[in-house]
Amino acid sequence: MASTQIAHSELWSTAFGPCPGVSVVSPRRADPTVRWTAAVALGGQGRYAGAAALLEALAADPRTPRALAALAAVTRASHLRQLGGHGAAARFDGLGIRLATAAGRSDPGATELGIDARSALVDGLVGLAADAVGRADVGAATSLLTRADAVLEDCAAPRPTIRAGWVRAELALLRGDPAVAVRAAAAAVAGARRWGSARHLLKSRLVAEVAGILAARAGLAEGTGSAGSGGSARLDALAEEAGELGLVPLRWAALLAAAGLAGAATDDPPVGRREPQNPSGAAVRTNERHGRTAPGSVNGAASDTARRRHAAAHALSVMFTRSDPQLRRLMREVV
Repeated sequence: MASTQIAHSELWSTAFGPCPGVSVVSPRRADPTVRWTAAVALGGQGRYAGAAALLEALAADPRTPRALAALAAVTRASHLRQLGGHGAAARFDGLGIRLATAAGRSDPGATELGIDARSALVDGLVGLAADAVGRADVGAATSLLTRADAVLEDCAAPRPTIRAGWVRAELALLRGDPAVAVRAAAAAVAGARRWGSARHLLKSRLVAEVAGILAARAGLAEGTGSAGSGGSARLDALAEEAGELGLVPLRWAALLAAAGLAGAATDDPPVGRREPQNPSGAAVRTNERHGRTAPGSVNGAASDTARRRHAAAHALSVMFTRSDPQLRRLMREVV
């Protein structure tokens, strides 16, 4: 299918437009661009098994153009990374970079949509940077984002730029610089609004909210969130919105971030010495630090933190039923 056709299809609207929750039928015999777009849409809904089947078939098919094979690899990496599988994700990101480097130029339509080799190269570099953030490796993440920025200068598609903004924000939080994180996240939000992808906008808002909460705790004027219950309530609202849109992974991430940040509000160290936060990983480390079960409130009712963790566990169970064996192993490690 030509890039101009896919851009106006219902499938593209599900993967990158305003309707991310629409049911997707896995088109295993379709054009590679259609199959990759379907895999992206399925992944956004947490239907990882269906996405993995399409991505593996693309990788195994010698007729798949290298740019699409590269995108298939970095997409698989992103699904693994969402559940903390940074080592496995890095291997797929590296494969994507190699395939993208070997690919030729794509047609202008593919370049504009971000389904070309340069976009895949940025995705791979940004993905490796996110993997480095997950390992708390500031030096590697900084170097990889610098390389990605150089490629972005010749990349017209909005999607890779938005994704780079997420990781810039996460890296800034890792460095203990929430003011920079707020600015990077705000740029991602603005880019996602212009592009029109509901999923990318919601993820950008989630990253921005976490950055804003941490900036506010640090007493920075740039902080757009607020410490304590107000920020957690907004994260709850984002989780609700994600559920309504059918974006189960983002619902899970928002709930865990709300639980982790609210639970940490009274006993975290200052921001500069804080354990690294990774909004893509839903503040899992902070959440785990406060135990698997939150304490009840003084009247015996479940606390807000316990309620959020319970809801997050339910979202994770939904993703578990929709996942392939590799991702199921990762989920067992999360819980």
